[in-house]
Amino acid sequence: MQFKTKFFRPEHGPVVALVQWDSGRLNVLSRAALAELRLVMRAINEYGQDFPLTAVILTGNDKGLGAGADVKELFAASPYDLEKFISEAHAIFTAIETSPVPWIAAVDGFCLGGCLELALACSVIIGSQSSRFGLPEVTLGIIPGAGGTQRLPRRVGMNTALNFILSGEMVKGTGALTNHLIDRLAMGEPVADAVKQFITDELPTFVSPKTARVAVENPKGLREETAREISKILLPHHRLAAMVAMDTMLASAPKTLAEALKFEQKNFLLIATTPTARAAMQAFLDKSQAKAAPVEAPTATT
Repeated sequence: MQFKTKFFRPEHGPVVALVQWDSGRLNVLSRAALAELRLVMRAINEYGQDFPLTAVILTGNDKGLGAGADVKELFAASPYDLEKFISEAHAIFTAIETSPVPWIAAVDGFCLGGCLELALACSVIIGSQSSRFGLPEVTLGIIPGAGGTQRLPRRVGMNTALNFILSGEMVKGTGALTNHLIDRLAMGEPVADAVKQFITDELPTFVSPKTARVAVENPKGLREETAREISKILLPHHRLAAMVAMDTMLASAPKTLAEALKFEQKNFLLIATTPTARAAMQAFLDKSQAKAAPVEAPTATT
C-alpha cells in the first residue's frame, strides 16, 4: 500500500486525518496510486460520519509529495486508458477540492506535474525551503491535464501561471510563497510543525486565494506576446505543447472552473496522442533509462 492513514487529536484539539503517500521511492501518480487514493477518501468520509474532522493533511515521503504522472504508464496507455486515467484524476481532485473538510498539502521536497495538480486541489499548501514546485509537462510534449492549467491561474494569476507552465521550470519554496503558489512556508521548522500550528491558529478563519474565474486584460495582446516568446525560447518539440497550454489557459479564463476543467481534459487527450508528444515522452524514457543503467568499470590495458 502506498497510502497510510491515521487519525489523531493534536494537543486535545479537534480530530485530524493524516494521509502519508510513500511508495518507497519518489512517488508517481499512476493508476494504482489513484485507486488507492480513492479508497483513502472513502475511509476518511466514513470515519467523518462518526467523528467530525477538522482537516486532512496530505504529505509525501522524504523525497517530497511526488514527481508527477508515471510517464512510462502514460506512454504505454491506449487512448481509452488515457481518457479513463485523466477522468479519474479529475474526479478525485474535484472531490478533494469540494470536500467539506479542508485538505492541507504539506510539501517538503519535490512536488511536480500531477502531484502539484493534486496539491492545487487542496484548500491549503504549506511548503518548506527545500520544496521544489513545477509543472514540466510541456517538456514532454503535453500539457498539464489534471487541473494545472486551470487551478494555477486561479491561484497565482494568469501572467505568473503562463510563465510557470510554459517554461516548465521549478521554483523553490521561497519563490512559491512570493508568487502565492503556496500559502505558508515553514521557516527553520519541520513542515509537520508548521501545519499543526496553522490548523490551530489560522485554519478557522483562513480564506482561500483561489478565484472562480481569471481576469485577463487584453487577452489577444497577451496571446500574441506570449506566442512570440514561445517561438524564441522553447525548443521546437516543446512549442506545440506550449501553444496548446497557452490557448487552453486563455480560452478558459472566463469560464467556470467546471467548464474550464472539461476543456483542459479535452485538449490534454488531443495532444497526448500526437507524434510530437509520443516522441518527447520516448526521449524522456530513453534518457531516464540511460541514467539508470549501470556503468561498467574501465578495463585496464597493458
